[in-house]
Amino acid sequence: MKADSTVIMGSTFLVTDSEGRPTRDHDGFYYRDVRHLDDYALSVDEDLESLEVVDVRPGERLLHLGTPLETGSRKLHVSRRQFVADGLFEDLTISNLSGSPVKTSLTLRLGSRFDDLFEVRGMVADLDRTIDVDRHETGLTFRYAPSDAAFSRSVSITLAHVADIAIDVNSRANRVDATIEADLTLAPGESRTVPVAVTVDGPAPAAQQLQVARKTVRDRAEDWTEAKPIPEHSGSWTSVLRESHENLLELQLPTEHGPILAAGVPWFATAFGRDSIIAAFQSLGVDTGLAKGTCRYLGAHQADTYDAERDAEPGKILHEIRCGELTARELVPHRPYYGTVDATPLFVVLVHETWRRTGDDEFLAELWPNVQRALSGLTTMQNALMGDCWHTDSTVRGPVNCAIRAGKTAVTGLFTLTGATPAVPLPSRRSKATSTMRSGGAQNWPVRWGNGSSQRHSKRKPNALSSASTRPSGSQTRSSTR
Repeated sequence: MKADSTVIMGSTFLVTDSEGRPTRDHDGFYYRDVRHLDDYALSVDEDLESLEVVDVRPGERLLHLGTPLETGSRKLHVSRRQFVADGLFEDLTISNLSGSPVKTSLTLRLGSRFDDLFEVRGMVADLDRTIDVDRHETGLTFRYAPSDAAFSRSVSITLAHVADIAIDVNSRANRVDATIEADLTLAPGESRTVPVAVTVDGPAPAAQQLQVARKTVRDRAEDWTEAKPIPEHSGSWTSVLRESHENLLELQLPTEHGPILAAGVPWFATAFGRDSIIAAFQSLGVDTGLAKGTCRYLGAHQADTYDAERDAEPGKILHEIRCGELTARELVPHRPYYGTVDATPLFVVLVHETWRRTGDDEFLAELWPNVQRALSGLTTMQNALMGDCWHTDSTVRGPVNCAIRAGKTAVTGLFTLTGATPAVPLPSRRSKATSTMRSGGAQNWPVRWGNGSSQRHSKRKPNALSSASTRPSGSQTRSSTR
């Protein structure tokens, strides 16, 4: 299978094969866990060959295509400069490389069923979808708004700089397909630019929105580079550092609580408790803002009640959160889902390490209630699971659920207080969090008094994350920065 080529910003992305074409079942344009277009292809009257695919920067990709070689030259060249911001925006340029006028038709092939990301990945959902189509002067809009769910989505495709377009629509059960066609006449050596906008909040002027997206993507990359310059390094590490630098920007999800790193591109472009925490911790030497945003976001979504379906318990940190149709219909538990054994203790560790690195007492005071709830929940869970891993309240978690949830932890690395290996693995990172906060690390945390003042011991002691035993082999310890 060809590798994915993805253009992404936040939870909005376009995924294609390595040549920029939608040739696989999972290709398409996605927005917030729903595939808005499962077909998005460009063609002209003659075949186009893929010449080059360039990942210019996070959120920007450039495709070069051309008609087949004829006696040493090509008749047409097509460049597709794509930007992803809050939609997909293209700067299409068609050039006549020949010495004669060329007439051709530019065709965009489109298709949608507004399938949930979980459906794309294999889940079968028995849903009947009726998709409405609105035609307008510069393009069309697909709309999906089921009457039996608090959920709706739409996608609009508009073109600019073309005199007339022809739209053909084929609607059938659970999907819609369409084409938008524009006739072009190019003089010898002439190039024609056609802006395209794919938007999720109604039709918009394509040329104007293209310029906005271009500026958004490029300003974002420039700001990141200026704020977090790539360290100078000779040799083969230069390309690794550059790629890592871009990856950190590409994975960022903007939220009202600050940026948080997604778990992966493209299928995990959302917050995952464990993944986002570990990535934020590993990025502390580059940007403490990522860690602060992660802590605030996860704290805002901390569980405050018991819910067996979502594996929620007071104090737990989420495992995964989604916002597609299956989540809205409660056909999947990701609203959010809390089935994780390690996100909660890792959350405590990240808050502590972020405070230790920055000395930001206001940040700590803000997150302290979340830390207390996390530790309280960990203690409750630990007491309930001691011995045989069965929860005392079978309505909250039964033996089967516990086994599945903890089964990813290696049994050989765990043991009960008597030294025996448990029948079902226990969460292994809990002790690190509680020991960090309540023993070696706890005395370094500010003590909040009734008047809101704080005190910190002047002499700091090593915490659980500063010892060599907790670091990967070969890693280097960074000095604390403020």
